[in-house]
Amino acid sequence: MSAFRILSEPAWQALAEALRTYYWFKSDFQTLVLARFAEAPDALAAVNFDGTKRTATGELVRALRLKEHKYQPVVIDALMALGDVDPEFPHLARLDDGPTRVAEAEAAYDAVRTVIDQYSELAASREAARHEAEETIARESARRLHNSRLNQLHSQFLEMHQSSDEPQKRGIAFERLLNALFELWDLNPRAAYSIEHEQVDGAFTFRTDDYILEARWRAEPLQPKDLNDFRVKVDGKARNTLGLYVSISGFTDGAIAKHSHGQTPLILIDGTDLMPILEGRIELSEVLERKRRHAAETGSPMYRA
Repeated sequence: MSAFRILSEPAWQALAEALRTYYWFKSDFQTLVLARFAEAPDALAAVNFDGTKRTATGELVRALRLKEHKYQPVVIDALMALGDVDPEFPHLARLDDGPTRVAEAEAAYDAVRTVIDQYSELAASREAARHEAEETIARESARRLHNSRLNQLHSQFLEMHQSSDEPQKRGIAFERLLNALFELWDLNPRAAYSIEHEQVDGAFTFRTDDYILEARWRAEPLQPKDLNDFRVKVDGKARNTLGLYVSISGFTDGAIAKHSHGQTPLILIDGTDLMPILEGRIELSEVLERKRRHAAETGSPMYRA
């Protein structure tokens, strides 16, 4: 591990001058300091904003230098931000003594850019760390949203089990739930549609394969004829189209056996497969991947999640 490299005197001077000269009004100066050093609360506590800007920046820099091992990343971030402003300082140019104020700010800006170049390694390392932190935050946010939506779908699924709705209405609700589940895994789902006297419950894309969907919420397991009819739908589509049949009550052994030979384009999901997905115990993508691989290796469309 490399030794800690403290910032040079010119670096601290550049920081202080940029903070002091970038804004003329004290309220703007205070806003800048509070925003840039929010992660250094004890250093901010040492600053008396009632005094002059020069005194305040001196107090801030002193406090930061005393704890440089702790706050150097914050200082590097501040310098990078101060080096990424409009170098013409139009808000200063509008003042009565604008040319003088702009000249001071430009000199401070040039000093900051020089420091950033001198500490390019530290700046690059800090930029990479910040980017990684932002990605981590984004991933965590996406994960929370994903889990929240999955919990909602799980609750809907349990409510459907208790529902007294007529079968057709519950079947439509089931199709919508599956569509939302596919959307959650970015499978580009398509809702139910009709073509030439044929009803398709939905479609989606997984990996590079296109699937059509059949969904049934019945009290009894599905029979061979149900899979036969779906197989006809699948075979009537483009050559590489596959079919996913989701049946809450499952499939009879005869139905599975009848379609467990040759190169089956079908994969099957039942209620016991769906529940661990909705409970967050296994990824939908993993279930589809395992089932498709099992079908390719064995010819059987059913693989238990």
